[in-house]
Order: sequence, then C-alpha cells, then structure tokens
Amino acid sequence: MKVLITGGSGFVGTALARELLDQGHQVVATGTSRQHRSLRHENFRYLQADTTREGDWQNEIEDADGVVNLAGRSIFGRWTENYKKQIHDSRILTTRNVVD
Repeated sequence: MKVLITGGSGFVGTALARELLDQGHQVVATGTSRQHRSLRHENFRYLQADTTREGDWQNEIEDADGVVNLAGRSIFGRWTENYKKQIHDSRILTTRNVVD
C-alpha cells in the first residue's frame, strides 16, 4: 500500500511513517522542512511542500491508496490573532487542497 502523509515530518507523522514502513508499505510524506530529520528508508520519500497552496505534491494523491492529513501549524505558540489564523488556515486550506 502507498500512503501519503501531509505533515509527515512532525512527531505523529514520523511515528506513523515508521510504523507503516515497518509493515512493508510505501510512504510519501510532506512537510515544510527541506528534508526529513530522521527517516531514511528505501520505501520512504519526502517532499518539501506548503500544503496550504496547490502544487506538485497533489500529484502524489492520485497514486496513493490512502492519505493521512496531519498538516497544521503547531498549537504550542502564543495565540495572537495572526497565529490563530495560521493555525486555522494550515488545517483548512491543506484539507481543501487534498480534497481537490
């Protein structure tokens, strides 16, 4: 099975990717970092992408058997009006782009 994980460089995304890889699945993960900090595996591919925007990363959805959307700005920050908007947009816009 091939699984796309948006937000795949975060704590939960990394743990999920490891579990899926251990079970023999292929994993494509997206994140905003240039490269994944800790995962190296022949069945793992990492894409740097801003999933709040349309982009080439969406092409991976067509080939995926499953999609797990974990993308989103961290809730651990000072909740200014601007930060609350970033939290909201990072989740809502990514979900819209996955569905599209």
